[in-house]
Amino acid sequence: MSKIICVIFICVSAAYSQTFQEFIKRINSSPEIQKKRLVEDFLSKHSQLPVIEQDTLCHFIYKGNAKSVSIAGDLTGWNPDIAILSNIKGSDFWYKTFTFSADTRLDYKLVLNRRDWILDPGNPNQSLSGYGTNSELRMPKYKPPKEIEYYPEIAHGSMWDTTFYSEELKNERPVKVYLPANYASTTDSFALVLFHDGLDYLNLANAKNVLDYFIAQNHIEPVIGLFVPAVNRNDEYIKKQKESFSKFLVRKVIAEIDRKFRTKINPKKRAVVGISAGGNIALWMGLHYSNVFENIAAHSSYIESGLFAGFQNASKTELKLFIDLGKYDIPMLIPLVQSFVPLIRAKGFEYKYFELNDSHNWANWRRHLDDALQFFFPGKAMANITAEKSDKELVRFEPHIKFSVSDTSQVEINIYNLKGKLIQTLFNTKIPGSEYAVAWDGFDFRNKKQPCGLYFCSIKIENKLSEMRRIVNF
Repeated sequence: MSKIICVIFICVSAAYSQTFQEFIKRINSSPEIQKKRLVEDFLSKHSQLPVIEQDTLCHFIYKGNAKSVSIAGDLTGWNPDIAILSNIKGSDFWYKTFTFSADTRLDYKLVLNRRDWILDPGNPNQSLSGYGTNSELRMPKYKPPKEIEYYPEIAHGSMWDTTFYSEELKNERPVKVYLPANYASTTDSFALVLFHDGLDYLNLANAKNVLDYFIAQNHIEPVIGLFVPAVNRNDEYIKKQKESFSKFLVRKVIAEIDRKFRTKINPKKRAVVGISAGGNIALWMGLHYSNVFENIAAHSSYIESGLFAGFQNASKTELKLFIDLGKYDIPMLIPLVQSFVPLIRAKGFEYKYFELNDSHNWANWRRHLDDALQFFFPGKAMANITAEKSDKELVRFEPHIKFSVSDTSQVEINIYNLKGKLIQTLFNTKIPGSEYAVAWDGFDFRNKKQPCGLYFCSIKIENKLSEMRRIVNF
């Protein structure tokens, strides 16, 4: 393994007049004997890590001996062959620049010589995932969630542990129940929240701390949390065991919890929550057991085809749905979720939908659990909170397409339908380097309104395809 001298996630500080690109040009044009001093001088002026240039430019930097250096993470789909760092000839300095929204949060690792995956030792921010610890990119407007921390000064709920055996599934699983801090001091009944991947919600999403914090702040009403893990996850959540698994939960697990604890039986006071494939089973249970749950939260959810038809044909629309998706989420999930939201909107379900500058990971889901819980079970304090603009805004699919070019370039932007037919050319001109936004009004060349649904937007720079995006037309 190559010796690591220093790894830094760095962007150029506004306090330092030289931009990163100016530094690169200078070092490339300098004699080799001066390059080491220039690198050391540059890094000495950037002691605050990460450092941001113009709120959106980020430069991954590695200083050390290696044959190759790349980035694997949310921004590359964890493929180490996509984001290859460039090396300054005659030096051990490697770099690559990306543009992100100012509130972006992502996981990543550095990959040396195509085999050694390492944390970024220059970045103190780390995130725990289901596959271990990653380095965490935090852009300047990202706000770390304070609710995941433990606060000794607030009241804390208690945990009750048990196990349940399913005769039909032929398996046993541990189940944990969260009781709010005031459970023993009152005779009140409580709303119930069922968490799929329950142990991960506790271990990776700090769900007990989240519940303690928002109950103490009166942002959500006190709830009982039911944390149930999967045993055969794919089969139980998206395949052949969905019906047996759901029946086991409703008829045995929840029935026992109702007998043992003071739960509210009204389905308006019950929620089912899941992530990824767990979002699929949450949606499935909400659809097929709407007499038990009327609140569904599906984060970065897989959505099987049967759910589209099920919600389209549903006779009951009292369900409340909370759906969110990361901009850097698993590619196959993005069109599923973006196609599902217009369907539930047209059907008349009450819903909230967020697209977040984040990805498919627990650091994202735990940060936005409160949004779902406050939507379902708002506490007394929420009545006093005015509508404030935040970094978590409801996505309404306004058809604005933002892009940027670094230098004067010919830019062409086209809209295509799912069959690849050209619908509209939005933009085709030469423009100076800057940030831009154009809008599509949903009409084609002949000024004919196009059907609601999913479309593709291509962005070409100097006649070369730069990016292909999915957009939704209402």
